[in-house]
Amino acid sequence: MAPPLLEIRDLHLRMTTSDGPAHVLNGVGLSVARGEILGLVGESGCGKSLTGLSVSRLVPSPPAHYPSGEIRLDGQDLMTLSERRMRALRGRRIGMIFQDPGTNLNPTMRIGDQLVDAALAAGRHAPDLLGPGPARPAARALAADMLERVGIASARQRLNAWPHEFSGGMRQRVLIAMALIGRPDLLIADEPTTALDVSVQAQILTLLRGMVADRGLGVILITHNMGVVAQTCSHVAVMYAGNVVETGPVAEVLEHPAHPYTRALMAAIPGRNTRRGTLKGLPGTVPDLMAPPPGCRFAPRCPRAKAACRAALPATRRIGPGHEVACLDPVAEAADA
Repeated sequence: MAPPLLEIRDLHLRMTTSDGPAHVLNGVGLSVARGEILGLVGESGCGKSLTGLSVSRLVPSPPAHYPSGEIRLDGQDLMTLSERRMRALRGRRIGMIFQDPGTNLNPTMRIGDQLVDAALAAGRHAPDLLGPGPARPAARALAADMLERVGIASARQRLNAWPHEFSGGMRQRVLIAMALIGRPDLLIADEPTTALDVSVQAQILTLLRGMVADRGLGVILITHNMGVVAQTCSHVAVMYAGNVVETGPVAEVLEHPAHPYTRALMAAIPGRNTRRGTLKGLPGTVPDLMAPPPGCRFAPRCPRAKAACRAALPATRRIGPGHEVACLDPVAEAADA
């Protein structure tokens, strides 16, 4: 089996605040293969976006501090690299789609200028990207080509447009083009379909799947939407309060969730036959990350929690082919049958 494109090992992140350190990421472990889309799901504040930003080393330090952990891209530990060497990787080997195209495109710059700047930045670290001739014309030609690839018609003319002249779905396509213009190996997509209507959302997800199929990208897709995960991803990782609690193939995890938190998330999804007042929410609140509980962080909200769950953080164990769960008492399928 080929080694993973990306491997995160036992990553810990602390945030310094006026009240003390917040234990934001607590031993996160993930891997992404080439040609794989990994869905990263969980409640708001569980650490999904910070995990993605950590891969690109975009979390400001201070206040961020990483006590331990490794982030390996093709075997190279990114945590040991200088900021100068990380700048050479961002955009070139690691692309990132941020959440809101309305705030991540500069409203005072034309679309083409922003794409050209991204191409020039990537070309400084990969001369083959723009070829031997003058850099700016080559970057502009590449920008037009990328706009066409992400489905924007009349791409050369639209390079002169301003962000406000594009719809939300088109702006999202521009962000995807910007993330892919350096031909990265790894793409981190942070809520790329937020606030888009379902038809545009489907187009964006189809575009991402096509890019993965064409170029063998590895993708981390950060989302709240289990439907997006089911439609788009091959594998899924579930996070809760800075911990990865369950990982595995999408069909296996969604059809046979083993961690009580994963099951609670699935139960909270409304279906066609869900009647008013019958939707199941998660009782309780997320733990205080300034002083997290010593054991499983989900234990205070878990109906299956025992004394041992509150005493020590459960180790991750395999319960099926590629299916792992961090739980002392994972739910057997027969339990709720």
